[in-house]
Amino acid sequence: MTLSAFKKKAEQIQPDFELRLRAYDDLRRRGLVVKTGFKYGSHFRVYDGSPDGHHSKYLVHAVHWDYRTIWPEISRAVRLAHGVKRTYSSPGSQEAGRLPQVEASASLT
Repeated sequence: MTLSAFKKKAEQIQPDFELRLRAYDDLRRRGLVVKTGFKYGSHFRVYDGSPDGHHSKYLVHAVHWDYRTIWPEISRAVRLAHGVKRTYSSPGSQEAGRLPQVEASASLT
């Protein structure tokens, strides 16, 4: 299967596949380790270094730049992140390439 065919099939199953892939690629380019965030209700959990013996630092949910939501959804995500001692981030992108870091985060210091 070609990469193009794979992406087409993936987008049939997961319509925001390309957005998530761009977010994943951007995080990896920044030298971060990226794992699934499924059990935390986010797209990714992100580590500064090796996940062996360490906890993830961020929960990331990739959204399109014009994504709109309601405050309770943001509150729920930030409270969950705070409860598991992570920073919640929701980077958005309008075009291909590096994603800007747009955060709705809980400060965990």
